[in-house]
Amino acid sequence: PRAVRNAIAYVLGNARRHGVAPDDPTWVDPLSSGYFFDGWTRAVRTTSTILPSRASPAERAETWLLSVGWRRAGGRIDPGRRPGPAARPHSSLPRAQSSFHSASRQLTWSG
Repeated sequence: PRAVRNAIAYVLGNARRHGVAPDDPTWVDPLSSGYFFDGWTRAVRTTSTILPSRASPAERAETWLLSVGWRRAGGRIDPGRRPGPAARPHSSLPRAQSSFHSASRQLTWSG
């Protein structure tokens, strides 16, 4: 159940995860089916003017795990929460080392 809950939160919160969501905890991505999701902790809104007048583009879940089981792993999902692991500060990211950079440090110039 926890893995499924995390996957739902990640997929529906993808815009927030990647920093393209407005600073509004009730906003959901208009390009996702999040507007129609019934597992949010609060009412949501979207910037789309088309979605609210349409039927859900997603099929209803038929399995226990996708319909109710995921709720046992933490309950409803907060639409304002950024899914995934906490962001690390830029300075703590590992520095990528290419073979070019490694080789260039080993060169010595004689002149």
